[in-house]
Amino acid sequence: MVATFQRVIAEGAEADIAELSAGTKGILCGISVQLLGTEGNSQERMLFHVYVVRDNEIIEIERFDDRDSAAHAAGVA
Repeated sequence: MVATFQRVIAEGAEADIAELSAGTKGILCGISVQLLGTEGNSQERMLFHVYVVRDNEIIEIERFDDRDSAAHAAGVA
């Protein structure tokens, strides 16, 4: 997943962290990605990940298509 994200950024996409919230089951991260399309068009897309941390290390990263599902999985109210 990280390698894919690095490849997309290397191809000219831009990304910003739009949300970072600690929940009872993990950390919710919302990423706003501006993808460069053909003919100079661009498209903005939100990606949501939940990071599960144990002993100060990320042990699992799960991707979600929507914020509500990610927030529920992370235990964010």
